[in-house]
Amino acid sequence: MIHACKTIQYTNYDFFVGVYPNDPATIQKVEEVGKIFSNVHAIVTNRPGPTTKADNLNQVFEGMMKYENVSGKRYDIIIGHDVVCLQTVRNRCRYARIFSALTARCDKAKIKMGNG
Repeated sequence: MIHACKTIQYTNYDFFVGVYPNDPATIQKVEEVGKIFSNVHAIVTNRPGPTTKADNLNQVFEGMMKYENVSGKRYDIIIGHDVVCLQTVRNRCRYARIFSALTARCDKAKIKMGNG
């Protein structure tokens, strides 16, 4: 996370990281990064893990919407990223510029992104 926050060449984004309540070490790590980078947010899920990916992602999405309501921010783009594909974080965030341009003209856009 720290490396991603330091190297992503795009500034208008937030990370919402789904963590399980029964994984205090991961919660602590994400919260530590959040103290350094204010755009990193730990979303502690309702159920202890492991659960399904869908359950985790749904709770992260709910946490993001709660953050929108509290902060007043509104997100035009959501880019999902799986922890098993960390090598592509920078590439995916490069696509954020493309998505930003597309949202001015389209309600939805989908771009297939490989692992390279």
